[in-house]
Amino acid sequence: MTKADKILVFLLAGAGDTLLTTPLLRELKAVMPDADIDVLVMQGPSSCQVLEGNPAISKMHYHDFRKKSVALSLAKCMELRREHYDYVIVPMPHNRLPYNLIAGLVGGRQRIGYEYSIKCGTMSKLFFHRLLKEDSSMHLVNNNLRLIKEGLDKEPVSSEHKLELFLDDSNKVFASDFLKDSGLSGERVVGIHPGSGITKNLHLKRWDVAKWADVAKEIVYEKDAGIVVIGGPEEEQLKTELIELTGLESNRIVSLDRGSVRDMAAVISQCEFVVSGDTLVPHVCAAVGVPVAVIYGPTSHEAAYPFGDKYEIVRAGLDCSPCYGFSKYGIRCTNDVFMKCLKDVTVKEVMEAVNKLMASKL
Repeated sequence: MTKADKILVFLLAGAGDTLLTTPLLRELKAVMPDADIDVLVMQGPSSCQVLEGNPAISKMHYHDFRKKSVALSLAKCMELRREHYDYVIVPMPHNRLPYNLIAGLVGGRQRIGYEYSIKCGTMSKLFFHRLLKEDSSMHLVNNNLRLIKEGLDKEPVSSEHKLELFLDDSNKVFASDFLKDSGLSGERVVGIHPGSGITKNLHLKRWDVAKWADVAKEIVYEKDAGIVVIGGPEEEQLKTELIELTGLESNRIVSLDRGSVRDMAAVISQCEFVVSGDTLVPHVCAAVGVPVAVIYGPTSHEAAYPFGDKYEIVRAGLDCSPCYGFSKYGIRCTNDVFMKCLKDVTVKEVMEAVNKLMASKL
């Protein structure tokens, strides 16, 4: 009997990038149905929650290399090395030398990764048997799906792909109970996410909170909506500030201040639409099929738009944007007006995107 292949997929980036890898996981399982597909996750628990219930995954390994000691991290790599993986796959975006070092320590019969457009001393050729060149004209999902044919020499099975979150009954009950307890009034429920991650100065992706408050008020008064303000624990202060700036009654705007990523996804699934910055949330919207308007500034809308067809992009379109790519570097604004790419985005433009989303549902 032929031994089944063992595959380890690195998912060391954030929860949004992890969700963007779910089409690759499904396609890997489709082309190698007997393979054991394990994943290595670093930025939990949100990244782990994104993957919970995913039938393509055999085993999830979690280790935060950023916070654990060198000794513990080396021990984890040796533990994984003893698994004798046939393939160690490091999809985009993992353009950092430490990630390559981890891949080298884990070993594997074949290690497959990427050669990135932005060079930042990763020495990838030392660590991988096969490297694919990043195609900066492609969405991240499509770049990673190239691994099937160009990395594994397999013919793809699926012609259509989507992001996947696997919600269970407890997530749906959470959403139902939250919305019932919130006492929101209005003809529709709308989600707003004003925040962002904070690593590598990604807080600079955040649009002005006063403008967010104006958008919330216009949606409430013009669209007869109740607003759910979405965000994680590190965004509580921002959410509170936004709600206070609106001056809206508590039956018109509430904060989603508890629950897991999948609970949040279940709440989002009950929204008519969502307005967000470039974060995990638009990708959750794509996974659960909810329209979303996304504000982009320093990041690339071409590489990371919501992978589906129910979205609107709002951006200033400056020549210097995007200035942030797949690398170890943070946002590095070079414009004379700091973060002009976000400052130039107006409330009117965001509301125009909202109107387009609503019109598309008619």
